[in-house]
Amino acid sequence: MSDCCGTSNDKSSAAQVVCPGCLNKGHKISQDTLLHHVAYPWRIKDPSEKYWFCPNFDCHVAYYDSEKNQFTKDQLRTKIGIKEADKDTLICYCFGVSQNDALQNPEIKKFVAEQTKLAKCACTTRNPSGKCCLKDFP
Repeated sequence: MSDCCGTSNDKSSAAQVVCPGCLNKGHKISQDTLLHHVAYPWRIKDPSEKYWFCPNFDCHVAYYDSEKNQFTKDQLRTKIGIKEADKDTLICYCFGVSQNDALQNPEIKKFVAEQTKLAKCACTTRNPSGKCCLKDFP
């Protein structure tokens, strides 16, 4: 599998910073992920600052840093499928798959898994969570 969907060891310092919106633990994202999903990325005060992603469905915060700076869902260019009730929102950003697509055609997950094994995905940039989407499939 490509790096984006391989096993990750980002548990070290990511577990120490909690989301200011819900106080749950998030996971670290790359600067590329942040820059590709925040609306008006040129307004980010310090893009070199480490940011985390909050996967909590009930939380309005998408990204945050250790200084409590945050970007909410409405400050992004991209809807986050795992944080939206709308089943037509994407869950696979590399191949344009919504949850409804995956529910209607189980072969889609197989296709995405095969492409991932061939390193033809770009989850770290395209997925707002910065992680592989395969775990988000129904």
